[in-house]
Amino acid sequence: MEPMVTKIKSRIYQDFAARLHVACDNAGLPKERGRPTELGRMIKVTYKGAGKWLEGEGMPDMGHATMLAIKLNVPFEWLMTGRSPSKIPETYLQVAEEHGHYSNLKPETVEFAKQFQRLSEKTQEQVRQFMMVQSVLNDLQHKTGAHEILARLNRQMQDMAASMKSKNKT
Repeated sequence: MEPMVTKIKSRIYQDFAARLHVACDNAGLPKERGRPTELGRMIKVTYKGAGKWLEGEGMPDMGHATMLAIKLNVPFEWLMTGRSPSKIPETYLQVAEEHGHYSNLKPETVEFAKQFQRLSEKTQEQVRQFMMVQSVLNDLQHKTGAHEILARLNRQMQDMAASMKSKNKT
């Protein structure tokens, strides 16, 4: 496998593991020792299989992922991707912070996540779209020589962001 693909896959597994720990914390599963065993029992897999998910060494198949979401009472999409069609309760963010799942993040990033969760579904989707377009623009700017065009598009995106921000304050 190519190094970049391996790195992306590893990050996806690690992010899933962090969300799984948050869900387990919120569901009251043991913190360290015993968590893989309890989780395994809960959805009828071996403690080794559950341990791999918790350590970020793999992800469950669709059936086990569905069972995890149901048993841990979290949205399936949030558990698997970090996104959700419905708001993640503020308690998930609090539990994640208390247990150090955000320890590698800057405090302003954690605060952004909390503020984002307070936005309406529609506004959250607008922010996601804006960030995706911004990311594409940044990639294009680094890969091409079309700096002038991209700079103009970037300014337009910033104007759009300022407009969205002012609308949300009212």
